[in-house]
Amino acid sequence: MNETVDLKATALLLLRNIWIILLAFLLCFIITYFTLEMPKTPVYSATALMYVSNISNENSTSSYYSSGNQINAQALINTCSVIVKSNSAISKIMEELDTIDGTADGVYTSAATGVSYSAGAVKSMINLSSVNSTEVMAVRVSCPASVDAVTIADAIVDVVPVVIEDTIRSGYAKKVDSAYFSGISNTPGLTTPFVIALIAAVAAAAIIILINSLDTRIRGKEDIVSVYNVPVIGEIPDFTGKTNERYYARYESKSDEKR
Repeated sequence: MNETVDLKATALLLLRNIWIILLAFLLCFIITYFTLEMPKTPVYSATALMYVSNISNENSTSSYYSSGNQINAQALINTCSVIVKSNSAISKIMEELDTIDGTADGVYTSAATGVSYSAGAVKSMINLSSVNSTEVMAVRVSCPASVDAVTIADAIVDVVPVVIEDTIRSGYAKKVDSAYFSGISNTPGLTTPFVIALIAAVAAAAIIILINSLDTRIRGKEDIVSVYNVPVIGEIPDFTGKTNERYYARYESKSDEKR
């Protein structure tokens, strides 16, 4: 019974201070959103597909789809992931991009967005992987502009066959699909601000309960009954309070005398 009364009293306490809890939630939500989420720069991805084989001659009559060839092709994809990011391969990619922007400075400047991409920036955007453990290689480029991601990915798939031929000299790569927009990430979201704001609201509620539990003052007969479990026989009224009826009676009598 006492536990039920305590839970009820706690609920009433939180309801009386609900504005503090809501204020903590809103402030933390707004601050977190504008400091963590709003500054995020969206990242756009473009993906091109290539077929990679360990057979050096694509016109060979050997079985391209044998299990051994598939395993070797997947190993070749892993090798390509390293080679394509080498300095010599990146130089060839930048040369291909220079032919697109009409310069020879080793920096690609997008005509669509005006953004310039150095060799180091292009290198950090590239990700090569096998598609579903097959001989198909996905060339994914991620950057702040979707049109630039597509252009750079297309340049890479044009260079990869040359890189494989010049470096590995065993196997070949052939473009399956030109680059296409494949997704967007790093966009502002509401999940993180909501979780942090919820934690702040719970913390505010816990502080309110803690402060109330440390407060040992007696404010009314309800406190006496709950603490000492004894009935209240009588109660002395507050004769000085402005809400007391006798206060208003004295005030009215003084007003009548002045008249």
